[in-house]
Amino acid sequence: EIRTRLIKAVGDSDQQVKHYSLIALAQVGGNVGEGDPTKGLAEIRKHLAGQLAKGKARKSWAGLSIGVMERKLADNNGPVSAEQLNAVMMALQDAKAVREVGAYAVGLGIAKHIGASEIMQEKLDQMSQDEARGYLAVGLGLMEAQGSKEQIQEIVKKSKYRADLLKQAAIALGLLVD
Repeated sequence: EIRTRLIKAVGDSDQQVKHYSLIALAQVGGNVGEGDPTKGLAEIRKHLAGQLAKGKARKSWAGLSIGVMERKLADNNGPVSAEQLNAVMMALQDAKAVREVGAYAVGLGIAKHIGASEIMQEKLDQMSQDEARGYLAVGLGLMEAQGSKEQIQEIVKKSKYRADLLKQAAIALGLLVD
């Protein structure tokens, strides 16, 4: 019943309700209960994948939600879906809007999908917006992508008068234990 109501709430007219319903749905999907751990998970994955593919304004929240759900499943020894994480990774590769780049990068970072680190490092060099670059750096830090340490150190060196980017890059280095 909770799953059904959350899926219905994604269609609400209030943007906050839509977005937070996706995160709540991810939290529910990440719970590994007694009995069959995949019961309902397929429905949630299908819904989140649909929102990622064609959710317009909800795409970024769907990508973030997938990362949250897959991380929670991994932490609970549940069935993690590389297919879902790869869909977010492909969405990141095509994303140009700061909101989408940030959400996908943080979602992949939360999920610790190290397979996305190369694409994220490339995107870090391609993006010109400090906000997007900061989220990419934090995502790399969250996934503990040690191979990105030098690239992020270089960002810190060049960001003396760019406080937001400097802060996020420093956070990323802290997550990388540097």
